[in-house]
Amino acid sequence: MQTIYEHRQFGLVMLVILIVPTLGLAAAVVLSNQPAALLPLSVILVFMLFIIVTFGSLTVKVDTQQVLLYFGLGLLRRSFPLEQVTGARVVRNTLLMGLGIHFIRGGLIYNVSGLDGVEIILKDGRLARIGTDEPAALTRAIEQAKLLCG
Repeated sequence: MQTIYEHRQFGLVMLVILIVPTLGLAAAVVLSNQPAALLPLSVILVFMLFIIVTFGSLTVKVDTQQVLLYFGLGLLRRSFPLEQVTGARVVRNTLLMGLGIHFIRGGLIYNVSGLDGVEIILKDGRLARIGTDEPAALTRAIEQAKLLCG
């Protein structure tokens, strides 16, 4: 299995949005004089750190078998077998499409930052939009992988 493309994009806006309240929670945990508040604040802090690690980046890999994407360390991942991909095109997402993983008209979006993306069209008609700061390179890689896999 030959890797054709691999790129990790960090979600700077998402990280800032999450890190600021997390730092506030960390300060609250450290400065808390009330033992009853320590456990709930600590649980929330751990949860926020988990969200930062999980959704702070999006990695996209294209090889001769699939388009693979995963958030953060890879706990949330999704792959699209190349035989199911009928096409890919550069798209511009709207602000309303937001960040993270969620439904959009016709499929799902996977995004950590920005408005640029690549839309993958699947054989069954579903769509997958992958947010990326390298939309042209990702589209070329998918097209190249489709040629190589036959």
